[in-house]
Amino acid sequence: MQPCEHVILEVGIGVALLGGAWLLTRFVFRRREHALPDHHRFVLRVRHPGKESVLFGHGKEADRVITSVALTLVDDAEHRIQIPAGLQLMLRDFNAGEWLEDADSPALMLLPNGPFWILDAPSWTDCAPIDEDGTRVVPRRDYVLTTTAPETDAHPILATMDAPLWDANLGTQSWTLPPRAARSTPIVVVSFADPYGGDQERSLIVDGAALVLGDVLLRTTDAPVSTSFPIVVARARVRMRRAQPTWKELGPLLRTLERPHVVIRGEALPKLADGFRVTARWSTETTEQIIDGQLDEVAAKIVDHLHARRACTPVSPPASFVVPAGSMLAYQRVASLAFDSLLADDRNQAIPTVPGQAGSAAEHARELALSVPSSLVLQLLWASAAIRAHDADELPEEHWNMILDACDLPESALYRISPLLLYRFELDGAEERRTVLLASGGQPYRATPDAYTAWLSGLDLVTSDDS
Repeated sequence: MQPCEHVILEVGIGVALLGGAWLLTRFVFRRREHALPDHHRFVLRVRHPGKESVLFGHGKEADRVITSVALTLVDDAEHRIQIPAGLQLMLRDFNAGEWLEDADSPALMLLPNGPFWILDAPSWTDCAPIDEDGTRVVPRRDYVLTTTAPETDAHPILATMDAPLWDANLGTQSWTLPPRAARSTPIVVVSFADPYGGDQERSLIVDGAALVLGDVLLRTTDAPVSTSFPIVVARARVRMRRAQPTWKELGPLLRTLERPHVVIRGEALPKLADGFRVTARWSTETTEQIIDGQLDEVAAKIVDHLHARRACTPVSPPASFVVPAGSMLAYQRVASLAFDSLLADDRNQAIPTVPGQAGSAAEHARELALSVPSSLVLQLLWASAAIRAHDADELPEEHWNMILDACDLPESALYRISPLLLYRFELDGAEERRTVLLASGGQPYRATPDAYTAWLSGLDLVTSDDS
């Protein structure tokens, strides 16, 4: 069975490609060679923070390859990153070390505070955590090291998702979102940047901001809304750690738009408690609207601005479809975790799979959903993340049982999608539950109960064993 799948617009920085169906179908990228600025390229810059040289690995200077020993380094934001032992590290124009030509065990000593680049290594956020002090370890594979600012052909490309993250694996938007109006101006939200850096918590909140803002605009307007984010195919989602892209840098994206759009970009303010600075600009104009504030405040002001220009019609979502202001930062954090997990699933394979990633995202989504049981959005995000964790065999039995308990409670948001959950968790009773829900009629979220009935009736709950 495949539920209604996600519609993805993939933009290979200048080439648009529709990829059919809302379960983030596997990316098939066509792209033009268009590099983002150097500070957006996919390399990791690190240094040894100590005062004395330390052993980095064993090997001969003539070979320019070492076998690493376990060593902890820091990146530009002082995040701790471990290089595990046993990796083959190729040295290219590498001047941050000194050789010990011991006949029995030649080795490379790493000099203190000399920055160098690890090519094709993910950012600290995408490395796996290994201790409570925040240390993370790079994936176990071979790397190229250089002390020369790299020129790499691994250029980020922009991929664009035009449905809310919480609908991944569910396909419920036909009855949970207001219809899109053809007369409304499309909106595209570009990944937010963070020129001030910070710890992992701040990084996750900023990385999830564009996803959450796109979701809020989908729920509160009738305009088509999409969210664009840079990735390096099969490597990682790119975190913009300095200034947001300039309008000139976004030119290739803007040129793909077949009709005028409102383009929204943003960056975190120095104090995250103050929120973000967000700019909105028509793709055919040169002036922009600048808005500061937390995302819920920013979204409300953007909607007012667009409505004043007759670009969309505001929509008041039901109370169950509102994420409380006090939970927005947590929502941004969980959205970032869930999105990375989704990009790494078997259908996408857009970034490498990190063991435990799907399970961790589902657990954080569960905690958030249980803290705000009145929010249908957060319940659906939990369900979506749990399906992904189940598919990755990373959903603990205790977590599984909590979802199943919720599926049996008519007052639970998950009860309405329980046939799909029972099917995706490979349990009996999906067809019987659908019959019960169809007999009950209607649904409380939108004024068009027929849309829910159509979604429910259209679910393919037949397994390969049944056919």
